[in-house]
Amino acid sequence: MPIVSVIIPSFNCAKFVTNAVDSVLAQTFTDYEIIVIDDGSTDNTKDVLSSFSGRITYIYQENRGLPGARNAGIRASRGEWVALLDADDEWYPNKLEEQMRVVVSTPDVGFIFSDYNSFNDNGLIKEMMSITNQLTPLMGFKKQIRGLSYNSGACVRANIFQDLLLFGCCINTPTIFFKKNLAEQAGLFNESLRMCEDYEFWLRCSKGNDFCYLNKALAKYRINIEGMSGDGMQRNMRHAYGEAHAIELNWDIIPKEIRKEVKSRILELYFDAVWGSYRTGEYLVCVREAARSLKLNLFQLKIFIYLLLATLRLCALNKYCSIKGNHVC
Repeated sequence: MPIVSVIIPSFNCAKFVTNAVDSVLAQTFTDYEIIVIDDGSTDNTKDVLSSFSGRITYIYQENRGLPGARNAGIRASRGEWVALLDADDEWYPNKLEEQMRVVVSTPDVGFIFSDYNSFNDNGLIKEMMSITNQLTPLMGFKKQIRGLSYNSGACVRANIFQDLLLFGCCINTPTIFFKKNLAEQAGLFNESLRMCEDYEFWLRCSKGNDFCYLNKALAKYRINIEGMSGDGMQRNMRHAYGEAHAIELNWDIIPKEIRKEVKSRILELYFDAVWGSYRTGEYLVCVREAARSLKLNLFQLKIFIYLLLATLRLCALNKYCSIKGNHVC
């Protein structure tokens, strides 16, 4: 039985998936299995993976989305530990070895994540992504990592549940490494979500479990406009309403003493989603998210204004398209 199960979900990612697999096969820690979940691809994903026959487990399924593909991989896995790697991302060769060292030194911690580098489709490193640089040290976990220099290799243990709620996601999925049984206890990924399903999962997992942050870049995250990562205002807008929905789904497990702060953050996220969707011309999304925001707090003048403007835009578009014989709303 392997110690680690590496799960690689792939949907129409034949262009990059072999690079992802190669980065796993180059690991200095070798007691692992690789499971590639082909989530209903219509490109030549199966063909390009045939060269890895005998070194990977290939599973095809009808398209269920990223959370469904990850869950299928976790259920098929045999290892005590699970590492996730998206098909367009890659690992540095020491990724698993470094995280296994944390397992040995801190055996009672079931979730480990790290820093990462981002890169583009040409393979060029675009920026160093250190959590110590991304987040303002305000409380809890952030106080513990204040002052760490980039790539120091330091390991910090913390319960990050409250930090995730109030300050957003600090975990990049290709860096995560966790115990399979703890993920199963948390209920795996929510397959009804198509955005921020990882953030929602980390919220549930962190409620009763400590996480270890390893201050070292162990993965490369592809900034791919054609993929799930995307770029710019539209991506930020989708992440805003995705995080807001994720928090609301878990409202019952949020301590009462911080619910006021959490509600304020949800409203901020909804405003970002409403403003962003209006600016990008996604008026139906704007109306939907404005309605959700007003359900939480009716007294939001700016939200009302954007709701009115988006509704007027939709009506104008509908009238125009009706003349052309193509209804919008």
